[in-house]
Amino acid sequence: MARLMNAGDICKEVLGLMGLPVPNAVSANTNDATSRQIWVLLRQTGRRLMKPTRTHRWQALTREWKLTTVPGKTLYDLPTDHDGFIDSTAWNLASRLPMLGALDAQWQALRARSLGSSTISIVYRTVGEQFEIYNSPGDAQSLSIAYTSRNWVKLASPPDPQAPYADAPVADGDIVMLDPEMMVAGLQFAFLTAKGFDTTAVATQLDALIEAAIDNDSDAPVLSAVGGGSDYPLLSPVFNLPDTGYGS
Repeated sequence: MARLMNAGDICKEVLGLMGLPVPNAVSANTNDATSRQIWVLLRQTGRRLMKPTRTHRWQALTREWKLTTVPGKTLYDLPTDHDGFIDSTAWNLASRLPMLGALDAQWQALRARSLGSSTISIVYRTVGEQFEIYNSPGDAQSLSIAYTSRNWVKLASPPDPQAPYADAPVADGDIVMLDPEMMVAGLQFAFLTAKGFDTTAVATQLDALIEAAIDNDSDAPVLSAVGGGSDYPLLSPVFNLPDTGYGS
């Protein structure tokens, strides 16, 4: 199976697995009820599987948002494809300090105590579709934070070449950015569920394929034989060098 599959091929593979007629095109086959249903289910399946799974976020959907603050301004629009920030990735590049957030109850505590601007770092939260910082520094700050994009499809013919990604396919040739075997099993599960059929076997298969996709999407951590956390290999008389100087 190809590393990635387009939306039409995923639908056709599931239809073939179900022993149903396979059309030449799925998205454009508006007169066929099965094609219409499988296309809608694909869009639903993709939106569900692009969410963090077992707390894992897909690398293909990870983006970096960079924001230069404006003195006096505290509210900023989030990226249009923003789905959720990734923990421990918020940094103020100007001060080289981590940002503090996202705050919720603590935000109200800051206001209740009428505290001024933070002397440590930028404090932030998300409100609706906006990013809010607690007070605005007098100088512009360069902020960076990683987030998960909800755009899980690469359009074959995007209306704007500068925006090739979307949160749902619109044509058969659009590329799905998630693991193809997982998507096929996910769509098969959705189709069987919609039809009221038994899903026991495919549910087990889907669960295993999700785990395999997660394993394949992330590198295993480097195991250190010398201690010292994740730093470079350490040569130290305390940890891994023999004692010297005896007998001299």
